[in-house]
This record gives sequence, structure tokens and C-alpha cells, in this order.
Amino acid sequence: MDVKVDPCDDFYDFACGSFVRNTRIPDDKTSVNTFSIITDQLQEQIRALLDEPIAEDEPRP
Repeated sequence: MDVKVDPCDDFYDFACGSFVRNTRIPDDKTSVNTFSIITDQLQEQIRALLDEPIAEDEPRP
């Protein structure tokens, strides 16, 4: 949402302007939406957790 834009003048820019200006589409994708951004961030967090070394005092299965 871009609250600097009057919705009566340009509703699309009011509703989507900030997203369009602040979002970069990665080279390996043809489109991006809020859910795909959240999914990508979650995958990065999971990968970082799985790549952490196991601590010596951590219980083993």
C-alpha cells in the first residue's frame, strides 16, 4: 500500500505501488507474489538451520 497516493486518483498505485516498487523478480522466476516471497524466506531459514553444525552436547537420536 502506498498511502501517499490518493486512492481516488490511482487506486492501483495506492493498493500495489509499494509492492511493485520494492519487489525484485529473481532471474530464475517469471513472477513474484507475497506468498512466493514468504516461501523463499522460509526455505532460506530452514536451509540455514539444517546447515548448522551439530553441537557436541546435543542429544543424538
